[in-house]
Amino acid sequence: MTARYWRKRLTGVDPLDFSSGLLRIQAQPPTPFARTLLYSLLTMLGLLFIWAVFGRLDVVASAEGKLLPQSYLKIVQPSEQGVIRDILEEEGQHVTAEIHLGSRTILEYLLSPVLGAFQEAGRER
Repeated sequence: MTARYWRKRLTGVDPLDFSSGLLRIQAQPPTPFARTLLYSLLTMLGLLFIWAVFGRLDVVASAEGKLLPQSYLKIVQPSEQGVIRDILEEEGQHVTAEIHLGSRTILEYLLSPVLGAFQEAGRER
């Protein structure tokens, strides 16, 4: 048994009752809720990382839309330098777009911009 226990037992007064709040907090053990919350969050984060590494994407995203110009003149500029040979859509035409991701992992999908930047930086050196 600790000295604090015996002092309280003999005098009937806990010495921490007269100490500052910081000493009282330091003397008490932490609540189990905080540790349980931390372990559960770390477990969920670990499971999410494992899923991101081993999970496969098999997603087809499709969207429907209608091309509605707001004025008679539309300036079309590509984000990268190139030549636009033909615009296949006409005013008022309904369009459908599909994106096929294949069977890439989620981590590959999320890290593809970063990997592309690393490859481009390697080519510049």
